[in-house]
Amino acid sequence: MASIQIRCPSCKQVGYINLEIDKLPRNEKGVTSIDIHEKVICNHSFIAYIDGNNEVRDCFIVDFKLKLPEIKTYEELLHIDMPELKDLDILLISSNFLAINLAYLLKCCFHKKKVVFLNDNAILAKHLNNFVQFIFKNSFKPELLIIERWKYGKEKKSMKDCIVLENETIIRDKSNFLNPKNIEVETAIVHSFLNAEKDRIAALIKIKNEIFKAFKLSGEIMEYIENQEKNKKILPSYIIDYLKKRHKIKISEIYLRFLVKIIQNYFQFNVCNKISFFEAIEWMWYLY
Repeated sequence: MASIQIRCPSCKQVGYINLEIDKLPRNEKGVTSIDIHEKVICNHSFIAYIDGNNEVRDCFIVDFKLKLPEIKTYEELLHIDMPELKDLDILLISSNFLAINLAYLLKCCFHKKKVVFLNDNAILAKHLNNFVQFIFKNSFKPELLIIERWKYGKEKKSMKDCIVLENETIIRDKSNFLNPKNIEVETAIVHSFLNAEKDRIAALIKIKNEIFKAFKLSGEIMEYIENQEKNKKILPSYIIDYLKKRHKIKISEIYLRFLVKIIQNYFQFNVCNKISFFEAIEWMWYLY
């Protein structure tokens, strides 16, 4: 039995949990995820990742109630080019790149935002670049720059429109785009990646599939809206019913909002142009 110090990533309150270390399952990445529920440390629920040295590698706010829709893996992902994986050191990435930063990266890519990571570790930068290229292949086109701190200091005027991150610090985000309260789906995707139990290949396929799923479902929603007859009602509930019939799943309102935001910001598809004023009232929560 070991007593492990945990700090809440939201309110920063510190507490302790007792774990039977010998019974903790370790995946190939060398970490174990521990669900920390409300009232254990504070009033927040989150996940702590414990490494082989019984140290807390990362803590991460996740909505335990949010479930990602389970859709059969798309055919495109069944043909993974294995040579691409040789330059992907998942242990290096998960050990040195915070889970919240990966969630921020997803959020930026889904909304077509330029993002800069300040990093002085050339090896990590190489593997991180390869990782990003792999997980977004055949879907979104991320605008990511990994740059050394000193170089950013010289060139930051040219990056004034970028969101800039370094370790746990948001260096630049003028519009408060990276609000931790508005990244529920992104954090769920990151957790599914970090919590993949089998091996690094399973983890990579998991996150790649979740990204590809968002890309494809967004496209299907746009196609559905475009194909509706003029003056025919288009309501959020209709979209949910359409995807339920097409994929035999029911997506949550939070996940639908996540997809609508991608449609608006990444694909620049204006849903308001397709709906009436009265319909827009029902769409308001999804659009703004």
